[in-house]
Amino acid sequence: MDSTENEEEIQFSTLLEQIEMCLQKKLYYVAIMTSLVIPDIGGAIDSENGEANQKKYVSWFDKYVKPIYTGKINLTGDECYYLRCSMLHQGKTRHKKIKVVFMRFPQSNAPVNPLPLHNNQGLLVEPHTFCNNMIYAAYNWLDVVHNNDRFKKNLKNFMNLYSLSFTDG
Repeated sequence: MDSTENEEEIQFSTLLEQIEMCLQKKLYYVAIMTSLVIPDIGGAIDSENGEANQKKYVSWFDKYVKPIYTGKINLTGDECYYLRCSMLHQGKTRHKKIKVVFMRFPQSNAPVNPLPLHNNQGLLVEPHTFCNNMIYAAYNWLDVVHNNDRFKKNLKNFMNLYSLSFTDG
């Protein structure tokens, strides 16, 4: 990001930084679930009407996240969307179209690409790699679109957190 960042970009970057803090504090559920909404937010902000849907999610993921993975087996935008639906709405990592098992590899600090489960029964996904790939993709996306008029228009509607303070008067 350069010095032309606006307040909304900073707020979005704060969301990404908070995911990183969750990973540092081993708050994996929060980090994973929040990471799963990044393509929703990006797809919506990238669109004419500023609203999210499955097609926009999949397109954003496939454009910005999928190329980061370097293994033979990787998540697709469709699979990640189904994972998002099952995780956020039901607290499950299993959907009729995909099964994901999140597993930490504490002995390794290196990124770990998804691995197939026995008999292709799903994917084994390392949470740090998954979340960091989503964060990295979001920063790359911000670098590409931050001067785009549609981006500027839609980002104005991004969540704002206000502080309320009382003083003795």
